[in-house]
Amino acid sequence: MNSGPQERSRLTHTRLVHAAAEIIDREGYESATVEAISRRAGVTKGAFYFHFDSKESVAEAVVIAAGRPASAIALQALRRGRSPVQAIGDVCKGVATLVAGDVITRAGLSIARSPLATEARLSNLCTDLTFAVCRLLTRAWKSGVIAGHRSISGYGRVTVALFVGHEQAARQSDGYGSLPQWIEESWTLLVPALLASQHQQ
Repeated sequence: MNSGPQERSRLTHTRLVHAAAEIIDREGYESATVEAISRRAGVTKGAFYFHFDSKESVAEAVVIAAGRPASAIALQALRRGRSPVQAIGDVCKGVATLVAGDVITRAGLSIARSPLATEARLSNLCTDLTFAVCRLLTRAWKSGVIAGHRSISGYGRVTVALFVGHEQAARQSDGYGSLPQWIEESWTLLVPALLASQHQQ
């Protein structure tokens, strides 16, 4: 097993990212400090600054670690032969499951609500979800499943607002345990209106 300097550096980098995610998830981005992140990761502040220039840079690393889950889940759903509308449901439930079980995903969502996301123009979970949903709605429109282009932005906003609202409610109630179920139930209620829109032009 490789335990040389490069491997130890990689492990320290990973610990710092995970420690930052845990603090941001628990206390919010504004409350995370370099000292707290270093202490939780079990390293010195000097080690922190070897890997990151600032709190902002480690937060950006958390966002990168969270990746682009919505787009990846959408692609997987389409490859399985799911319709665009079904794929939107898969995306929302899949991302909800990630939020419920993964601290880095939750921290990425918390960062998306912070000023950093706007100032650094970070691609984050909210922008990824919006992009994936609107792309799937465009596919549904082109295939004639939903009504004209006017529906895409509106249903995109409703879907993402539904997700974010449930995420905040779940965070305050049972620590995200109910989030996947709430998302699935709400999407089941929304689908009939979405499909019926093709008859309302």
